Amino acid sequence: MADCIFCKIVSEEIRSAVVYEDDNVKAFIEMRPASEGHTLVIPKVHSETIYDLAREDYESLMDAAQRIGGTLQELYRPRRVGLIVYGFHVAHAHVHLVPLHDGSEVALNHGVEISDEERSVVAEAIRAAL
Repeated sequence: MADCIFCKIVSEEIRSAVVYEDDNVKAFIEMRPASEGHTLVIPKVHSETIYDLAREDYESLMDAAQRIGGTLQELYRPRRVGLIVYGFHVAHAHVHLVPLHDGSEVALNHGVEISDEERSVVAEAIRAAL
């Protein structure tokens, strides 16, 4: 979709701090992270919800989320890595992977925006650990 911010990230019209990418999925650092390492995983194909995805695209999304979530667990040592399907702000299927240290991080709309450089540093640490 021409006006979808995530489609623009997929096509690289908009920069992102990429953590992981393959033929079906792109993962990048959230602009307003709830905690360090907060990563969004999106299918490259536009779909408003995860429920509208073709099985292959859904499986690719969840496979990437599982792999990246495990990496976040090892890298940041939180109590849990939350997988949250939130989707109110962008109508493009996506999941949030959030390192949860005490549970207060799940207030996703209260994160503080970090700079491109800070997101890039975090993305590099996760890429290196994958």
